[in-house]
Amino acid sequence: MRLRVRHADGVATLGDISSDQTILVLKQKIISAIGLSSTQTIQISGGYPPKTISDDTIIIQNSGLRDGDTLNVKIVGNSTPQEPPNAVSQVQNLREGVVQTSNGFLTLREMKDDNSCLFRSIGYVLCRDTTMSAELRHAIVERIKADPVSYPDIALG
Repeated sequence: MRLRVRHADGVATLGDISSDQTILVLKQKIISAIGLSSTQTIQISGGYPPKTISDDTIIIQNSGLRDGDTLNVKIVGNSTPQEPPNAVSQVQNLREGVVQTSNGFLTLREMKDDNSCLFRSIGYVLCRDTTMSAELRHAIVERIKADPVSYPDIALG
């Protein structure tokens, strides 16, 4: 299971997570991945819409988290001042396609470059499923065929 972790200093990716591990184990891996001390306590939220996951004893697969989800991490206790991120981690974040904005983060996802890339992208955003492009394309075709006045052959080419 892969999870993206959004925290105050940037973004990290965890790829060695098993869905049968507990939330406590996940939190320990997050603390290690983002460079916090083991004495610090974090709060995580995830899913859509993001919900705080406070029960450390539940198994990840029962928490509502899915492969590819993004977790928001907040330090809630025993925090110590952290060093600002160095240039290497900033370059790594740019390579991952993450850009911080005033309201959050933008993430770049690359889709297969073909005639269905728009439909594949929309399917990923709506359902996290890149295989539904044919279904979306079919729905658009049917809508266009049903309204020849709004979509005449001359406009469609």
